[in-house]
Amino acid sequence: MQRDKNYEEQFFDAIRQYVLVDARKLKLRHPRMEIDDLTQTGIIAAWVARKTWRKDGGASQMTYVMRASRYAMYHEVKRSAKRPSDVVLDESAIHTMFKSNFTDQVDFQVELQIMCESILCRLAGRQKDVAQLLIEGYPAAKIALILGITRGRVSQIIHAIREITQVLWADEQGSLETFR
Repeated sequence: MQRDKNYEEQFFDAIRQYVLVDARKLKLRHPRMEIDDLTQTGIIAAWVARKTWRKDGGASQMTYVMRASRYAMYHEVKRSAKRPSDVVLDESAIHTMFKSNFTDQVDFQVELQIMCESILCRLAGRQKDVAQLLIEGYPAAKIALILGITRGRVSQIIHAIREITQVLWADEQGSLETFR
């Protein structure tokens, strides 16, 4: 009994060191995560994996346990990215936060529609097709597949559309130097 307890303590100390190193590495890539949370998740996963390890499984016990621990920490990072962050909003009414009324929004929609039409007027046939698919929300790879052209060509067309948009927007604002 004493031997088992001593073995578990040694195992826990060894695991804790590896889990802390992995947690620090993940913290560098994902600053929003807390090291304590990652460490706790990793140690719990390692402890559970210790009981499921088999000698005939192909991996050493330490490799098996650390892999399970690392995957659990990655999963925790992935889950936390889906959770909303702690955002504190001002408690004033929403219409006082956004000082625009409905007519301002309609004017903006009309201006946006006019700008889109003027952009489409300046584009050639294939460029118009790409622009329309972009407006519908298709990614570049899907546009290339639909139109039967390469992704590189789609990227060139998207770049040309962005340049035209910037020039038109600068003309609208009255200064072309802001985008060059």
